[in-house]
Amino acid sequence: MYKSILQTCQSTFTVRGSRFLTYGYPVRTEDEISEALEKCKEIYPDATHHCYAWRINPEQPAEYANDDGEPSGTAGQPILNEIKSNDLINILIIVVRYFGGSKLGKPGLIDAYRTASRDCIAEARIKEIRPVYPLSITFPYSEQKQIDQLQHKYGLTKTSESYQAEVIWELNCPQDHYPNLISELEHLQYRGIVHKSGDKRYEPVP
Repeated sequence: MYKSILQTCQSTFTVRGSRFLTYGYPVRTEDEISEALEKCKEIYPDATHHCYAWRINPEQPAEYANDDGEPSGTAGQPILNEIKSNDLINILIIVVRYFGGSKLGKPGLIDAYRTASRDCIAEARIKEIRPVYPLSITFPYSEQKQIDQLQHKYGLTKTSESYQAEVIWELNCPQDHYPNLISELEHLQYRGIVHKSGDKRYEPVP
């Protein structure tokens, strides 16, 4: 099972005068990756290198590594290797380097970028993720007990709730339980219980 970080994490590592500022970002799309990279370069425009690697899409994993001017294979790939060795997905790691005057050589660079990535991951809040279907259930107040029973029966995780003329709950349903839940909800429509489902996504296990 894949794991993902829950929020942005960071660390700092120094070797032979060079500073490595490392950031880990939870991301789902290449657009989010591009946005994070752009912001990082805006914050550190004078850095010697902005090396990075990412891995997204638990269904069909896609990955990419970039050395940003460092010798080929000495920066992006060590970062990606750390991501993969920790079974992480939906993550971008950027290592910002400020050159300190002493060349590290290829083995030294590989070790430095690996260490920088490892330190950053060690600072992250990490959880296993699972496939879920988001859904919205609207129901009369009189059906609260029925929805409570469904939540317990199918292991639904509530993400938000609204109490107005009727009750509206936003929930995530584990993929394994989704067909049976939908079947049961359809049979409950006569009681004023209405549901609407979204596309499958991956969320942290509660």
